[in-house]
Amino acid sequence: MRCGRSPPRPPESPASTPPLPRPGRWWCRGLRHDSPGTRSVVTSGASVAYLTEAGEIFVGQLSRPGAARLDTGDDDEQFAADTITLGPAGILAAFSADTGQILRAELATGRVLGVDEVPDPPGDGASLTLVGQTWVMLDADSGRLWIQGRAAPLETSLLPDARLAASGDDDDEVFIADSQGLVAVALSDGAQRQVTGGFEVRGVPAAPHTLGDEVFAAWLAPTGGTLWSEASGDTPLDYAGTDLGSDPLPEFFGNGRRLILNETQSGWVWTVPAGDLVPSSQSWQIDDQVAAAESDDAVAPEVLEPKPPVAENDAFGVRAGRAITLPVLLNDHDPNDDVLSVVPASVSASAFGAPVTTDADQVLTVDVPEDASGSTSFQYRVTDGTAVDGLTSEPATVTLTVVPETENSAPQWCGTERCLAGWPEPMTAPGGTVRFPILDAFVDPDGDALYVADATVDAGPGTVTVDPAGVLTYQHPDANAEVAVTASLTVTVSDSKGAQTSRALTVSVAPAPRLEADSFAVTAIVGRAVTVDLHDRVRGGSGSPTLSAVTAGDDDSGIAVNASALSFAYTAQAPGSTVLQYTVRDGDTEQTATVRVTALAREDAELSAPPLVAFVRPNEDTTVDVLSAVSNPANLVLLLSDVRPQAAEGASLSVDPVAQSTIRASGTTADGVPGEIGVVRYTISDGTDDPSAAITGQLTVILLPAAAADPPIAVADTATVRVGGQVDIPVLANDSAPTGGCWRSIRRGWSTRLTRGSRSRPAAPCATSRPTARVPTASRTPRIGWATRNSPTARGSPSRSSAMTPTPPRRRSPSRGARSAAGRPPSVSTRSESIPMVTASRSMRSSTNPWEATAPRPAPRVSRPTARTSSIPPHRPGAGRPRSPTGSATAVGQRPPHSLSSGCAMPSPTRDR
Repeated sequence: MRCGRSPPRPPESPASTPPLPRPGRWWCRGLRHDSPGTRSVVTSGASVAYLTEAGEIFVGQLSRPGAARLDTGDDDEQFAADTITLGPAGILAAFSADTGQILRAELATGRVLGVDEVPDPPGDGASLTLVGQTWVMLDADSGRLWIQGRAAPLETSLLPDARLAASGDDDDEVFIADSQGLVAVALSDGAQRQVTGGFEVRGVPAAPHTLGDEVFAAWLAPTGGTLWSEASGDTPLDYAGTDLGSDPLPEFFGNGRRLILNETQSGWVWTVPAGDLVPSSQSWQIDDQVAAAESDDAVAPEVLEPKPPVAENDAFGVRAGRAITLPVLLNDHDPNDDVLSVVPASVSASAFGAPVTTDADQVLTVDVPEDASGSTSFQYRVTDGTAVDGLTSEPATVTLTVVPETENSAPQWCGTERCLAGWPEPMTAPGGTVRFPILDAFVDPDGDALYVADATVDAGPGTVTVDPAGVLTYQHPDANAEVAVTASLTVTVSDSKGAQTSRALTVSVAPAPRLEADSFAVTAIVGRAVTVDLHDRVRGGSGSPTLSAVTAGDDDSGIAVNASALSFAYTAQAPGSTVLQYTVRDGDTEQTATVRVTALAREDAELSAPPLVAFVRPNEDTTVDVLSAVSNPANLVLLLSDVRPQAAEGASLSVDPVAQSTIRASGTTADGVPGEIGVVRYTISDGTDDPSAAITGQLTVILLPAAAADPPIAVADTATVRVGGQVDIPVLANDSAPTGGCWRSIRRGWSTRLTRGSRSRPAAPCATSRPTARVPTASRTPRIGWATRNSPTARGSPSRSSAMTPTPPRRRSPSRGARSAAGRPPSVSTRSESIPMVTASRSMRSSTNPWEATAPRPAPRVSRPTARTSSIPPHRPGAGRPRSPTGSATAVGQRPPHSLSSGCAMPSPTRDR
């Protein structure tokens, strides 16, 4: 069962029931019973109760799946409730007009506390509330009021529009509001007093609400409203110069700590107790409400019987001589919502070569020949992994068309026919930070590499940064904000040739943002553990998420969960697919998603390398770990070799293979304008002569503008350290710089608040900066504060802190062999070797083959290394790189001592999209 506050009504409600207004009504999914529909839903704290049209009551907890029908007794006559209410103490009260009784039950145990006879009971239109554990019922039409323990109902002068107060804690009085004012009735003797108003019509009343020890009431009229509180009295409500319209319906909504007033027909919201209008709440459109109602009337049924997936036809543009990524799954779907992947054996060949699968068989890539032209097609099937020989789709056809270099179109969101991807709707808590991908469903009509060129905040609070690779980070500035707001952003996506498209994005800031978890697929080898990291798959929520459970149906063997690290390891015992269900929590809510693990026999595992993109800035270089992007299920020891750069027309491109695992690149375009510098081809192999263990990769190098001198976004960190131990905290790992700028340092003068005797220091003022802290005692949780900057001229970020949790000291066993610090691998000494540097440039005036030049010396061959270390010393910033003669490629034994290297390290390469 899953519940939340949003416009739709519960899915099981009949079509005739009007849609629940926004914002703030409760809806629930997962309530399954034989009743014809859910009539009403009431909540109190973490408890929830449902009243069906048949009068049955189902109860449950918002944080737990499932709901149980409340057993109302063993009487022959079934108790059919007409109205229910929930109190803060977890007590439920229900009134049945048929029997004239009020039932009281304890939700925690399901125990019926009692059934009270109601003297001279009303009809089925009465309202019910709890004051502590005392029930009070009002029949507004007659003005009669029943209080638990009294022998007869009270006669009142309340008007027919009277509203009984919401259930609350123990009090001496119950409050009732009608259109003329607020009345309090004593529970002990039934004495009535007029609290406010009494003669003049104020408007449509809201049900009074208690927050803490203070009572609030409100009235709304078409042209003005009033908020009343015990502390402040009457407060006029602002309508921002507009009229509310006829028949308003005000309601208070709260979470136990905060309260708002909501006009549920229009969506207008006022803060409590200030009475300020939330401007964004006036932007709801009637069309949105109608659309929501229509969609609710046609809720897609859940398909329980396994059905095969459906693969839709695709069409993509490609460039001759380039490796292109084909996101064929964007429009494919499965009736059971299973995770899909391409069946590798089903992919047919094309005139442009045989496409290969990458990224756990969820993406296809094709290496288009230099002389390709026209169009070609191939077919593929998808599978949901639930059967070895079945549950695969019918073949779908993919059409590829070569686009000339003279043509260029801007990227498109969801640029395939019948695309099913949804535009991101990120949420975060006040003062929180949310990171989410933005490029996943963008498609370039020409097959060019894509990147995020810019992201700006157009309206609303907050700061935004974006990695060109497509990860956008938004941070709200005020952790004490009490009102939900939105921030309007504009995201600009560009292709490598300069064509751009912009799209609006809205970030919602709310006290209880939803927690999101993605379902995805991974590939493993039988008998070998695969570690699944969920950090990039979980976002939102109001706290630090933790992994609470990972299950695999009836057999959970082979699963090892690391809850705090948000990861788990899984070891498959046989070839095939296994669906794992993982659950994450953020303290308040939880979310569940699936991971489909496809296990292969070692001899069936193949290498694959998706096209990558590297970003450089003027007078800087970047380092890309190309090996980490290789799909290597068999965990072979791989080497980088045969690096071949090809600069764009008039551009200058320089590349270095470093330590046979990474590529360092720099350069500029012909005119210095951001765009494509060139393409680097390279070979990845295991160092043997086995052709199946060697693949060719492609790296597109793109020039970005100089980084903006804006403050970066720093995010708080947590770390666990043993008492007396030492921990390195990679505080920059979750921080981000404006528009993908590079980290320069941790600002000096950072503060620490540690237990006496503890020490902390920054390990290095560079891109790998991580404070080091030593904790001698376990007396309390120490914290370290720091700030960051991303360039010498940039402003620093707001200070953030790391919290470290001391744990008991671990008993040390006698050391044998290599010695190392606690928690670190033994150090390995290696001999530095000279690695070739390749510098390439291309002249626009050259009429001959520009690559007729001295060939680079090959890198030293290593057959089976046991460790990889960088053999290039740290660069010295401040000097330019010597240029090779125009139209030549030159190999140099080692890097010039004055070459420029102030650039970024990219531990995770960027895939070409």
